[in-house]
Amino acid sequence: MLFRSDQLIAELHPLPSQTVYFTSLSYDQPYSLSPASNIPNADTHVLLLCGIANPSPLLAYAKEQYAAVHLLPFADHHYFSEADREEILAAFREIKAANKIILTTEKDASRLLLHADAWKLHEWPLWVQPVRVHFLFDTEARFQKELFAFVQSYYPPEPESSNNAPLSQPDSEQQFLKTDGPTE
Repeated sequence: MLFRSDQLIAELHPLPSQTVYFTSLSYDQPYSLSPASNIPNADTHVLLLCGIANPSPLLAYAKEQYAAVHLLPFADHHYFSEADREEILAAFREIKAANKIILTTEKDASRLLLHADAWKLHEWPLWVQPVRVHFLFDTEARFQKELFAFVQSYYPPEPESSNNAPLSQPDSEQQFLKTDGPTE
């Protein structure tokens, strides 16, 4: 009897050199990009600003967390313009609740921050919803090992003689995989 994961892999027909991994997502506590923003709670009204391919899972999660959620979708990988700024602020003003925030993804926050000074983002009640990836079937170590081997295969050969010191390679797989914070 095949497990569902085996059925999916069989349907994908991966090449012998390809490995299929299964992951799930979870949402961490949002964090603020605004110094004077109130902490969101179950009574908060949210303008959910998304430039992602499928905002449905995030929208469903936000609706479980907050009193009301107003989705303002943009195309995946959208770079925000001055017209978008006006649209965002107009949509935010339309929310009549006193307890309200703008919530966005880390990916979209990074593109909003390109306008941080010009748009005075520090004045917006802007919150970021982090997403975490979890490997299923205890495969994270295997993925990291494959990734490390792949990256190692692309290091250029050491120059035979050079006045400039070459970029150093990681000493070990552990050094390469070491992170200072959570992964996304």
